[in-house]
Amino acid sequence: MMVVFTHANWTPENRMHPIFPFLINMAVPIFMVVTGINWCGAIERKHFLNSPMQFEELYALPDILKKIVRLTAPFLVIFAWEVILNIQHGNVLTLSENIRGLYTGGWGQGSYYYPVMMQLVFFSRFCI
Repeated sequence: MMVVFTHANWTPENRMHPIFPFLINMAVPIFMVVTGINWCGAIERKHFLNSPMQFEELYALPDILKKIVRLTAPFLVIFAWEVILNIQHGNVLTLSENIRGLYTGGWGQGSYYYPVMMQLVFFSRFCI
């Protein structure tokens, strides 16, 4: 619910409320932490099923492709919706602006979720 509320049309007065940064602005970071916990749980379940699990198994191409599709499919639907809403509101963006929006996760608060999660999928292999 907090992620949905993040996308509401908040007034500057609402944003000045002392609780706003803790309840609304922290929605996406909290969502990312929950995603990480779920990913760790999936790794633990795989480990118990395929014991002992090798590091390379975590980053097998089929697993990475599943993660990419699982994150990209909903992102593309929401991104297309954002483009349509921009057009409806008279804010027609150029092709390069739309491509940049794809690369940066779209527009608005919380739009950094998709690019950050893609970076984690690709680069976390090199962090261990």
